[in-house]
Amino acid sequence: MKATKKQKKLVEIGGDFIDRITRRRTFEPLSQPAVGCRYHIFKRKGEFVEGILGLPVVNYRRGTSYPLELQSGEIEEIVGNKLLHQLIRKGDLCGRMVRITYIGSEYTHAGHFRKIYRVFKIF
Repeated sequence: MKATKKQKKLVEIGGDFIDRITRRRTFEPLSQPAVGCRYHIFKRKGEFVEGILGLPVVNYRRGTSYPLELQSGEIEEIVGNKLLHQLIRKGDLCGRMVRITYIGSEYTHAGHFRKIYRVFKIF
């Protein structure tokens, strides 16, 4: 083989349109948050996050999430379950400083469970 092989030139057709589709929340099971730089998934009892809670972001194949601006200025998204959504609505917490603490899981039926949180409004 010769070292000077001719390079092929590629010109993409409709690249801007395809880029818009791949940025949508409905493109595949998206593992990246819409607003923040990462999802925060609660794993250990007593783990908490604290910051300013943003408006809900509807996700495809993942629960609705909330951006949370931390004191460092970094933004994470937390994925809510039905209980967390109820607590956030009840406290009218979007746009407010909050602390969300994961306290454990409640086993429901057939091996399923739901995460339980304590939610605080910070003044």
